[in-house]
Amino acid sequence: MTAPPIKSKSLKNCRAKRRYADELAARAAGMDAIHRYHNAPRLYVYQCHHCHGWHLTRRAKHTPAVLENNPIAEAA
Repeated sequence: MTAPPIKSKSLKNCRAKRRYADELAARAAGMDAIHRYHNAPRLYVYQCHHCHGWHLTRRAKHTPAVLENNPIAEAA
């Protein structure tokens, strides 16, 4: 399953990010990125209102965080 296509070419920020088809795929990718690159202690996932796919961010959101060993940790 893939994320839906982007409808507008003017959404440069959205287009520059990796999109995931669902929250679970984004969380798994977040855990992998933390494990491989060690460049962020935690990541957050969110559903994009432009493409309706899922993205990762380092900015704290109101969703549970993704940690290297925990895909759904309480936000700190």
